[in-house]
Amino acid sequence: MYTNNLVFIEIDKHLRKIKKKFKKNLVELIQASYVKYNKVLGKDLIKKKQIPLGLALELDISRKLQFLQWKKKIYEPHIFCLAQKVLKKGDTVIDAGAHIGYWALIFSRLVGASGKVFAFEPELQNWQGLLKSIELNAAKNIHAEQCGLSNVTEERCLLKCEHNDGGHSIVFDSDLQGTEKISTKRLDDFLAKEADLPIKLVKMDVEGHEQYCLEGMTKMLSGVNKPQHLIIEVSRREPERRQMIYEIVSSYGYVSLDIHKLHQRKPVGPLDGGEDMYFCA
Repeated sequence: MYTNNLVFIEIDKHLRKIKKKFKKNLVELIQASYVKYNKVLGKDLIKKKQIPLGLALELDISRKLQFLQWKKKIYEPHIFCLAQKVLKKGDTVIDAGAHIGYWALIFSRLVGASGKVFAFEPELQNWQGLLKSIELNAAKNIHAEQCGLSNVTEERCLLKCEHNDGGHSIVFDSDLQGTEKISTKRLDDFLAKEADLPIKLVKMDVEGHEQYCLEGMTKMLSGVNKPQHLIIEVSRREPERRQMIYEIVSSYGYVSLDIHKLHQRKPVGPLDGGEDMYFCA
């Protein structure tokens, strides 16, 4: 019976990989068709998109992540549902890997003028998009920082992903297009002057650099005002990395829940749930 279960687990993993590869190729095909269609008609590839809560973004559909945000009615609705549920006026949010500001804007609207959103984005083109998004929505409570979060303050080399504007990484080198010099900071150092500031939510999308980001926020995670909620994107194709992140975060007293099944309030393991691992204090 045990052997049979292992076989079924391996088959399930294989089918998931096939499904993911097919979905990825299909998305890229659809995107290429939209881009070609707009070019043939002489249309601008920059599209203005209304996103939830009366916000707007200008999205370049030739860039993969921005295409997905433009195509979908709500991008990653599970994060939107959680944010609506837990964020209140006056709260503070950390957005690590803010891209061009989709989530920073939504967090900004939910926490209101009395709240704060600290948005960190190291890559220059995404950073410029973030500033544009903030200006477009007059989101004065977003404090944008052009840097990545890590366990040390230093200059680093960012590896740029050719096919995905949300896939640039300090760690991964697949689909390498080029490099860019960036700076990194420890979140504990950044927040030193706001030591008593309670953080409600940390959203982390840092393409493999999660361990080092967590090492740079140990003081915050172990403090009396530690974040009540953590969302950390870690690919399901990286079970060892998910296990490591699970153990690190759990050591600070957090419980892991399935962000897609919040109504169950049932603790889950590191390999359960979707790409976004969710922890609550």
